[in-house]
Amino acid sequence: MTTSSKCIILDFDHTLFNTTRYVVALRDLLQKEGITHEEFDEKRHYLKSCCHLVDIDTFIQHLSVSDKALLHDVIHRFITEKAASFVFDDVEAFINHYKDDYDFFIMTQGDQELQREKITHSAIEGIRDIIITRGQKDEAIVPVVKKYRELHFIDDKTKHIVEVKSAFPHITTYHLQRPHDHPYGDKKPCVCADYEITNLTTTTIGHD
Repeated sequence: MTTSSKCIILDFDHTLFNTTRYVVALRDLLQKEGITHEEFDEKRHYLKSCCHLVDIDTFIQHLSVSDKALLHDVIHRFITEKAASFVFDDVEAFINHYKDDYDFFIMTQGDQELQREKITHSAIEGIRDIIITRGQKDEAIVPVVKKYRELHFIDDKTKHIVEVKSAFPHITTYHLQRPHDHPYGDKKPCVCADYEITNLTTTTIGHD
């Protein structure tokens, strides 16, 4: 893969990966292991509220199941075998369309192990590098910003658009609002974004 002077930075959850379907499928799977939907939702929401980021081991420790090692294996096997099925249908075509002119980066916020495992087993081709952070995205992308003269940033959360656009006004930002994937996303337009989009299929990059 050759290096371009232009790049596209893509969020992962809700942008490339249907996290809504993933969570529902995982919840249904764990019900078979004795974890009710109510307990799954309660513990997941608690951890997201208190800690912002959820990792597999911490989540399992908060669940009532006795064989935590078995549950750990069940979750990892689920991600390994099923992650690719949650990638949105428009991702491959979008990357293929721009890969000759742009380098692609995945920039995600979350637990290193969980996010890297989800991304790796999603098997998305054409990605130059993966950046995983527990902090702000504008701080994490500094090394990328220094290397490229033209940058595009696509994310589903207003917070991240604001951070990146405030820190780097020259970056073109796209607030992605997939209508069928927003129990956890922002439902209102982001006035700071350069573009509001609903999918990657109709997104035009580099032709302002």
